[in-house]
Amino acid sequence: MVAVKEKKPENKLQAVMNNFEAFAKNFVEIQNNDGERQKFTINEAQKDIEKMLRSNKFLVVPKSRQAGITTYMLAKALHLACTVPNQNILIVSYLGASAKSLFDKLKDMNQTLPREKYPNAFPRVKRENRSELFFENGSRITSTTAGDKDIGRGITIDFCLLSELAFYNDIDRQLLSVIQSLAKGKHSRLIIESTAKGMNSFHELCMNADKGKSRFKMYFIPFYHKLYLKQWKTEMDEAEAWFKSTNKGN
Repeated sequence: MVAVKEKKPENKLQAVMNNFEAFAKNFVEIQNNDGERQKFTINEAQKDIEKMLRSNKFLVVPKSRQAGITTYMLAKALHLACTVPNQNILIVSYLGASAKSLFDKLKDMNQTLPREKYPNAFPRVKRENRSELFFENGSRITSTTAGDKDIGRGITIDFCLLSELAFYNDIDRQLLSVIQSLAKGKHSRLIIESTAKGMNSFHELCMNADKGKSRFKMYFIPFYHKLYLKQWKTEMDEAEAWFKSTNKGN
């Protein structure tokens, strides 16, 4: 019988670092619906999107509210910055308050990484301010808003999240600017996630992606998606209990 060699601890750590789902589950902390801190375990929709991103550079996600997609993308951005040197990562929001909220959440994720326990696994932060995290490995994450100037002008972007694109001014111009700035490397990705806002350019983008007439692949998250069965379990249980208590004997 051939003895199986046990993996060295550093090899196990490297395996976790190389797998986003394992990285998130072991190292990334988020705040749940009850205000409690917990490790980030990705949900059903996030798992589907993770598979799509392995082979697709462009992804659009029309979604219902509170599906967890933005949180997932922030964790993806952090994972990329920590594991691949010299990445230029851009997080774009439609309002200043939204940009601050997203970037604060990302910085909170970064602060929970166990750098003291694994000093060689996670790059240290070299510079941090209201709109930028710059790491010692040369990777940076920048937060900005979709204002009047073209997004990404004068820079090369490796990973970009356009959050709530449907609410941007001049969607077509901003999207074209980002696409032109996107790097050609194997890690480069452009992800759009947004709730709907009528029949605008975001709607047209989604329809073209759904029909296969676009470089974008689409993943749709309706309000009845299976992920909500777990996410809203407490509210559903309370509603069911209320219904039973008020309909006894009927």
